[in-house]
Amino acid sequence: MVASLVAAHPLLSADLVHCAVGSGRPMNVAFLPHRVCELTTIQRHVLARVATHCWAHNGAIPYRAPTVHQTNIALALAVPAARLLAVWWWEEDDALTFTLTRLGNLAARRVLHVVPAAQDRAREREFDRMRALMGSAWETHD
Repeated sequence: MVASLVAAHPLLSADLVHCAVGSGRPMNVAFLPHRVCELTTIQRHVLARVATHCWAHNGAIPYRAPTVHQTNIALALAVPAARLLAVWWWEEDDALTFTLTRLGNLAARRVLHVVPAAQDRAREREFDRMRALMGSAWETHD
């Protein structure tokens, strides 16, 4: 049933899709659109910049593209067919800014292999612990 759902709707969003499976209980299904895997280099770059900015500020400060070209790319990632970014308009600055949608967050984590800063720091701490352990084991010849 899930395969027929995907075939009928190739651009499913990260919204929850309820479908009857087996016992009739609803199942949560989240799919990345096929287009996410086909992002160009500049689209991946802009998506990565928005993701790292949003994660660094916990989503509180939207990303403002530094060039008109990157703004246009970000707008293309915000169209209803893509739904990777949300657009915010700041009247006082007369500027467009962008944040990640739930689908954009999922795409950034899975497709771009970008990780949030807290997760990256945890990995670095673990690496430092292992390096210290290996260094002390090497010095004692254990």
